[in-house]
Amino acid sequence: LVGSEMCIRDREWARQAAIPMPASPEESWSEEARRTLERMLENKRFLFLGEADHFFVEKYGFRLSFVRHLFGEGWRYVATEHGRTVGWQADQYLATGDASYLRMAPDRPANPDEVAAHGRMLAFVADREYSAFAQQLRRISESRAEDKPRLHYVGFDLDLDAPLASIRPIQSLLEDQRHRAQIQGILQALDDLPELSTDQQL
Repeated sequence: LVGSEMCIRDREWARQAAIPMPASPEESWSEEARRTLERMLENKRFLFLGEADHFFVEKYGFRLSFVRHLFGEGWRYVATEHGRTVGWQADQYLATGDASYLRMAPDRPANPDEVAAHGRMLAFVADREYSAFAQQLRRISESRAEDKPRLHYVGFDLDLDAPLASIRPIQSLLEDQRHRAQIQGILQALDDLPELSTDQQL
């Protein structure tokens, strides 16, 4: 009974304290929402957009609403609770327009058991939601004046769903050091990853 009363009080507080947000990313923010965010970002240099929970698609529209607003206010670097590799892929797509960067799956086949367990969910996220989200990010970035810098996008979470996807960005980062013996060892280890389980890959 005490727990129920607390829940009722919490819900009532949330209703009174809530700041209405736009129903879609295209809608303008209310003055109250603008002022609140301005206060939160005063004297801040870094911004990270988290997520309330997993496996619900509305978070993409919610993030886009923030990104669109922040980009209009001059912010050019945005980090969200996405896998580190997912963020790298999106940023490469923003820079080049090359949609092949949006593929979350690696170029080589994954463990068949893992594909069976997670394949449909990952395909839904990658093909229907994440790709559309990244395309909207690029539209926002490309809406700037020619002399203005583009949007940069960063992920700050682990690549738990598709650890093999991290091979490509790591190879890209190490490419100009390929001649060094230590780097050759790392690159060889990357080539061996597909034969391992997901836990071993991580």
